[in-house]
Amino acid sequence: MDRSVLREADLELPGDAWLSADADVLVPAAVSYAVDEVNQAQISARWIVEAANMPVLAGAEELLVARGVTVLPDVVVNSGTNAWWWWTLFGDIGADADEAFAYTRRSMRALIDQMLARAEADGTTPRAAAHAIVADRLPVIADRFGWYR
Repeated sequence: MDRSVLREADLELPGDAWLSADADVLVPAAVSYAVDEVNQAQISARWIVEAANMPVLAGAEELLVARGVTVLPDVVVNSGTNAWWWWTLFGDIGADADEAFAYTRRSMRALIDQMLARAEADGTTPRAAAHAIVADRLPVIADRFGWYR
């Protein structure tokens, strides 16, 4: 990592001290399996946004949820990049960066809103709600693309 791009007010913390950073939102973005059953106790943030692949272990997520921490799952948070690629490939959006960012932003906000509403309605976690939304959509997707069960 190029430390020369850090601003004067930026903090560089040793080891897993970043887990206890005084923040409302914690974004594990580089390392899988970063939050486990032991170190999750250091987290005071109310939201965790999984930008890395599988940064929060399942047992840690259970403990975090029990403490009132909302974990936005990587399968949703990271989907914007894949969606952008498909939307570009199929011509849903053009090559203009501003258009692509605006479309992706709108779509991701709608997906996150839907996931959080489903989690609240079902009394479950955002991860479980995301999986339920996918299960609901699979027949529609299969029909659209002619896949058979």
